[in-house]
Amino acid sequence: MESRKKNTGKKRNVERNLVSRINTLHSECENTYRRAVETAIEIGQLLTQKKLELEHGEWGKWVESNLAFTCRTASNYMRLYENQNKPELQKCKGVFEALSYLKEETNKNRTKTRQATKEYRRAYADMDLDYDNPPAGQYENKVIAGHNCQVMQEMLNHGMMAKYSAVLGSPPYNVGMFYSSEYDDEKAFDTYMNAIAEPFKYYPDLLRQGGRVIYIVPTFLENKHRDISGDYNYDFPYELRKRVEKVAPSLRFFGHIIWDKGDKAKNPINKKYGSFCSPERPSMRVGHEQIMIWSNEQFTLSSPEGIKPDITEETFLELSWTIWNIAPLVYKNNPHPCSYSSKLAESLIQFLTFPSDWILEPYNGSGVGCKAAQLLGRKFTGVDLNKNYCVYAKALLDAEKYTVSKARMKTILKGHKSLWKHLK
Repeated sequence: MESRKKNTGKKRNVERNLVSRINTLHSECENTYRRAVETAIEIGQLLTQKKLELEHGEWGKWVESNLAFTCRTASNYMRLYENQNKPELQKCKGVFEALSYLKEETNKNRTKTRQATKEYRRAYADMDLDYDNPPAGQYENKVIAGHNCQVMQEMLNHGMMAKYSAVLGSPPYNVGMFYSSEYDDEKAFDTYMNAIAEPFKYYPDLLRQGGRVIYIVPTFLENKHRDISGDYNYDFPYELRKRVEKVAPSLRFFGHIIWDKGDKAKNPINKKYGSFCSPERPSMRVGHEQIMIWSNEQFTLSSPEGIKPDITEETFLELSWTIWNIAPLVYKNNPHPCSYSSKLAESLIQFLTFPSDWILEPYNGSGVGCKAAQLLGRKFTGVDLNKNYCVYAKALLDAEKYTVSKARMKTILKGHKSLWKHLK
């Protein structure tokens, strides 16, 4: 009996010791996890300080040359440092949990921000802002409100034949974007494609020999009648080339570039997977666009008056590849829903035109293409159907870089103070 009690007591002691040891180790693990988060925050602080010391464009090279991890990991460390005072972050057990929390919060905030931005852009598009077009015949470094085909005919009537070295444009994609209440961005496919092809009739006369047409376009568009007839999606580049060959035979196809938008194009909010986790009928989510290039009559573009190119050897070698990795950018206070990257515009202009060349932007939008031309010493003419976007584009030309200041936007929106809350 006494022996049995001793054995029972020993078992209890063993059990208590086991439980105590497990809880001690668990506490040590939690402390280790917490120390890891604190260490990650300190790394983020050091990285943030170093990034502030570097010139624009040097950060990625510095990380690659000096650190044992990637720019993405460096960004994660800096995010932890930036958000270290959030109570929820301080409760996280480990770096992975902390980053997961920040990612979830970012997605929530991104959804709210996108909705607010959408409301701001819709309201701006339908305003009745005052905009005075330049006098007839004045096209150098001007932005003109009007239908691009009508404006181009007027340009030809005023002696602009063979004036331009490039047409740089990105037409609406017919995917239901809101450009104004007067514009339908969900046309029947053939109606849409014919409208996109119509401006090509004017390009051969406006371009000098060897002048380029540079179009940033979607890879494919949804066939809304796919269950009845036709392919799953429309091949946009193929459909456009067919029509251009008919309406502008002097434009000869030069080639195309893939614009890879990278991780920033992989929007986590987009969950249009089709048959999710099944090969039954999955959807392909697009992370790139295409840049189609035509040349007028001949493929050689001569230098005007012997002007030398302004592209460096390093940049030329990089851009001569057919895949360009350029992140899309969102510009503060920009009211246009689909502005393309300033870096993309600058790259195309430097790669395909000479300094002092004339560039025509027939879908001017917010004016990023014209701003890039201005900064690179090219002459330009921008045309857009919506005069409100022309107001913004003109303000952008007056700005130092690619952002119109909050003060300037308040002046533009002086009769619409309810929209001031969206300005940054």
